[in-house]
Amino acid sequence: VFSTKGGVGKTTISTNLAVALSELGAKVGIVDADLQFGDMALFLNVMPKATIADLIRDIDHLDANLLESYLTDYNDKVKLLSAPFRPEQAESITNTHLSAILKTMVGMFDYIIVDTAPVFNEVILSVLDAADCILVISSLDLPAIKNVKLCLEIMESLDYPQEKIKMILNRANSAGGIETNEVEESLHHDFIATIPSDGKTVLGAVNRGIPFVISHPETVIAQSVFNLAKSIANVGSDVTLEPQKGVVDRIKRLFS
Repeated sequence: VFSTKGGVGKTTISTNLAVALSELGAKVGIVDADLQFGDMALFLNVMPKATIADLIRDIDHLDANLLESYLTDYNDKVKLLSAPFRPEQAESITNTHLSAILKTMVGMFDYIIVDTAPVFNEVILSVLDAADCILVISSLDLPAIKNVKLCLEIMESLDYPQEKIKMILNRANSAGGIETNEVEESLHHDFIATIPSDGKTVLGAVNRGIPFVISHPETVIAQSVFNLAKSIANVGSDVTLEPQKGVVDRIKRLFS
């Protein structure tokens, strides 16, 4: 789960998508690859005894059993590999470490959700390279759209196939947002899912440390994430993700 702009809801979507997949019966591993300021443990209200920074000290002996001992349980189907407790610890973690960890996790879980930092560096590129599917998160404000456009251009230069990149529109019904189809036309990508704005539900879930797909499963925002999870579950079966259109106020054109 990736974006080139902070504050677009990347961690919220990562957390709830992982739990939604587990509610569909999948075993899910989460990697918090925002190595300096990751918040996945906070969003899940768990207290890791160990983090990825601790794991790499044993990286030469890495196997499934070792990795399992560094994971933090959210429930019986969701396990988290936490970001380091301190930002400076991120410097010791390399792209080679991440690649080895992800390769090991593939044999342990049905799905691996990786929450990323909003940067292109060697560590994040190793995650993007390894991913079967990159969910690029955008909102309908101009800075986010500009950054996402640059993001897609970089991914194209990296020769990522079009089908690997899936656009997700967060806060789709925000007042003052730009028209969805204009954004899609500009980005040359359709949004495969739209997630509505629901600040009350999201903020309450974050502050309580309970993903809203668990605390408020009946809400529109939770149902939109469940629909996304069902779509993602079909990616491995070569099923095309169809765009889900949301209702957005028509305010202005993004590009003339």
